[in-house]
Amino acid sequence: MRFLFFLILFLPKVLYADLMSVGNYELNILIKRGVNIIDVRTPEEWKKTGIINNSLLISLVNKKNKFIFEEWYNDFSQKVDFNKPLAFVCATGVRSHYISRLLNKKLPELQIYNLTNGINYWIKSGNSVHSY
Repeated sequence: MRFLFFLILFLPKVLYADLMSVGNYELNILIKRGVNIIDVRTPEEWKKTGIINNSLLISLVNKKNKFIFEEWYNDFSQKVDFNKPLAFVCATGVRSHYISRLLNKKLPELQIYNLTNGINYWIKSGNSVHSY
């Protein structure tokens, strides 16, 4: 019974790399360390608010406004340096958290971060963005 409890408690941490939620302060540190920032918002959102410098822009939805993981993953895998940790960003942290979880299951060896409150809070807190 103890062994079963141990497996249930610790096996998910062994199988999947840590998926960490980070705030603005932590993301600033990660940026200085060269993390890949993946902004999963739409082109309209990028134009409206701007983007974090050096972000890879890989929208979760295609031109038909649908999310298809295989399509997204193909685009993602062509643009991303898999030798660096990844930090996902969206408007409020919901979409980026969703894709972070999906990707963590597919590539458990990667270190993945999610900006908890999204770029809206990033901007509100006085952090810089660049025009798209």
